[in-house]
Amino acid sequence: MYEVNQKFREFVGWTRGVRYRLATRDKQAFECPICEYTGPFMDADDPSGLRPNAKCPSCSGVERHRMLWLTMGQLSSRYDFQSLGLLHFGPEKQLKGPFRELFGRYETADLFS
Repeated sequence: MYEVNQKFREFVGWTRGVRYRLATRDKQAFECPICEYTGPFMDADDPSGLRPNAKCPSCSGVERHRMLWLTMGQLSSRYDFQSLGLLHFGPEKQLKGPFRELFGRYETADLFS
């Protein structure tokens, strides 16, 4: 069941990215290392202020998610993550799927995950 839900979410994210890319052809293109989307990013308007080009329209990842994923990619060249487990506190929906694939064991400390 997890794989079906994950594939559906990936498909929805992909279609959202395509629609956003078509609607904003004149914006600068970026690449998301988490979902591999390439195209314009959305502006994030939150209490800390407007952050232009901050949010991936495909996976909804923002700067901190992309930085964490890139860091884990660098560390994976030094450590065999398949032989390790990860206990993820406050799991971000953008990173749950990629972390499940990266680590041998993956658990969340979230009550609702």
